[in-house]
Amino acid sequence: MSFFEKQLQGFEEDFKRENLTAGRKVDKFMGDMAKRAVETKEYSFTVIYRPVKEGGYEVAIPLLPGVVTYGRDFEEARKMARDAILCHLEALKKEKEEIPSEKALVQEKVTFTL
Repeated sequence: MSFFEKQLQGFEEDFKRENLTAGRKVDKFMGDMAKRAVETKEYSFTVIYRPVKEGGYEVAIPLLPGVVTYGRDFEEARKMARDAILCHLEALKKEKEEIPSEKALVQEKVTFTL
């Protein structure tokens, strides 16, 4: 049974108990759904994987200073990076701070010959 079917079943039981009118029932259902609605936005970040001499990878996210992690192999480093980014973004959101965007950055690769 889907989430919405369960919700409807619960509302039908409430309706029988409370004898709500059909119009009030719809209003209650829509209000409950609106409370559950969550605004989402997609973010992307450049992640740098730097091989470590002792093995594994050090991971840095330039747009999120201080977010550094490590993985014993590349796959673990990728998982650790995703986890570190998510934790950092959740903290920013909780503190009502702005989540930085790479769209505002200007990137350039500079080459030198020595």
